[in-house]
Parts: sequence; structure tokens; C-alpha cells
Amino acid sequence: MHAIYSLSLVRRSAIAAALGLFVFSDMALPQEGAAIPDPPNGLVAQELDALRVGPLDLAGKYGNDYVMGYFPESARMANMSGKVLVDVQVDKDGRVRQTKVVEETPKGWQFGRAAVNCIKKIRFKNPYGRAVVFVYPVEWYVPRR
Repeated sequence: MHAIYSLSLVRRSAIAAALGLFVFSDMALPQEGAAIPDPPNGLVAQELDALRVGPLDLAGKYGNDYVMGYFPESARMANMSGKVLVDVQVDKDGRVRQTKVVEETPKGWQFGRAAVNCIKKIRFKNPYGRAVVFVYPVEWYVPRR
């Protein structure tokens, strides 16, 4: 009997939480055009000469089949779900240049390492024409039976 594992984007409120915003609803997200702060323990956009933006869209198809190989084996065997927020720097062409785990829940199951390994191989659509930094949320979960 095999469980199905998946990667999905964490809700917008998780992104706001990573940016240090207290969230009761989506209204706590930064307004369009407002400066997005660097998350605590994240990459510092200014030091990288990059623009801090919201999450970028994926270029190409990186669905569940792609992600399956990155689910941490020990967590999979224990039917453990996990969430990770990764700060990502991409170049003007959408290639990942640098990553840093901002938050990992639960700790100790290698979800952070798996998320970074997965994200490093993804190409993003970068409409800004310059290097950008953004928080990319990842969630692996074990469906309830």
C-alpha cells in the first residue's frame, strides 16, 4: 500500500508570516508596489544587488512526479508531512543562484535540504529583467486515508 505524496504552494498567509507579518487574513499582505521586507534569517536582497519580490511562477512543468524524488525517505517512511519556506535568488533568466531555508517544520526530518535540492533544479519565470529574491513556500504532505 503506497500513500501519495505531493508538493503544493503554501497559502499566501504563510508567505506573509515568513515576512514577519501577523496574519488574521490575506489583508496583512503587502500592498501592490509596496516594498517587501527581507525575512528574518533570509537572504539580504540589497547585498545581492537584487530586487525583493513576491513568489515567481515556475517555467515549465514541475509537478508531483518531479517532486516525488525529493521527499525525504525517513519522513516518507514515517508518513510525516512537512513545510519549508526557502528564500531564493534567481538571475534575470530565472535560474536559481542562491537559496536559504528560512523556516522548516518539523525540524529534523530533512525537509529543508529536500526543498533546497528540489528548488535548485527549477527554472522560474522572471519578468523583472534583473536578479530577484523571493520566499518560495514548499509543502509535502501525506494525504489522509
